[in-house]
Amino acid sequence: MGLAAASEAHDTLAAAAVKRLTRAALSNSDLISTVVTHGEKLFSRHPQIVAKACTAPARQGSLDALRLLLLAGAEPVACREIISGRLGRDPGAEPGDRPQVGPAELVLLGEQVLPPTVLTPWAPRLAAQVQEPTGRGEQRWVLDAMTVAALALPRDEQQPYVDIALRVARGELTADQGEEHPLDRFGFRTGPSLLPQQGLVSAARLAGTDPGTAESIVTLALMQLRHAADAEARLIARALNRLAPHLLPPLTTLAVHHQPWIRCFATSLSNVDGAGLSLCRNLLADDPDWRVRVNLARNLPDGHSLLARMRQDVNRQVRQAARRTARPSVLNVT
Repeated sequence: MGLAAASEAHDTLAAAAVKRLTRAALSNSDLISTVVTHGEKLFSRHPQIVAKACTAPARQGSLDALRLLLLAGAEPVACREIISGRLGRDPGAEPGDRPQVGPAELVLLGEQVLPPTVLTPWAPRLAAQVQEPTGRGEQRWVLDAMTVAALALPRDEQQPYVDIALRVARGELTADQGEEHPLDRFGFRTGPSLLPQQGLVSAARLAGTDPGTAESIVTLALMQLRHAADAEARLIARALNRLAPHLLPPLTTLAVHHQPWIRCFATSLSNVDGAGLSLCRNLLADDPDWRVRVNLARNLPDGHSLLARMRQDVNRQVRQAARRTARPSVLNVT
């Protein structure tokens, strides 16, 4: 993706780069994952070019073209019509699709452009699919789609889906064996090692404000973090980020956790007394992992005394984040 990176720095090349990348992605499905992961900023600057190249193929059934339209924020009306139309036909694979195309993939794409009530009827079918793995590497993103579909249900009707997500988090459902999926850009990744962590994220999305569910999520998260790899810890941090702040472990515990992603998450919290918060922020400002320091710089309030120090950080991205944070018009809180 060096071409995309260069084009973001040189405006005169950007339009040509989008045209070339769009043509390449439409002719080679293997490139879609790379394009959607690295090309959002570039493509969103040129929605007209993407719309011209992709609207007709998307209407003819190309999900790769549909992904590029969504990536660029182009033709939202057409995207709604295409996705709702395929969902209305009880979707399965169509000519040219990968074997795993089905309602889960369409629900996840539709989350961006369709009302939740259109997706809700798919929750029972997706829940059954989560519990009956196919061996094609689908289970994690099917779980994510189930969660999206169940979000609009009344709270009492969501509980069966929360229970499924917690079963996944406890490792009670066998993981599919699969590889990276092109929809990773839209908030999830496949892979057997990440299925329990996706269960935590799903349970937290559905019931993160419920004290009982939150307690189960925190207990499972702390257990999984003992031996979590970097990708697993990142998903666990996302799950914790979905919980009500008063249901989380103490900030002082999170700020000194051995996993950098948990310390990154701690930079966004302020639910402790002034002295404890000041101590944690000072510790995080000197964190050995630059990602933690970047997140702290983005989350510090404008004018905070630590920003001046962080603008002198040895890492360029930390310095840039501290400078952006110091200007209210570009404050970036993650």
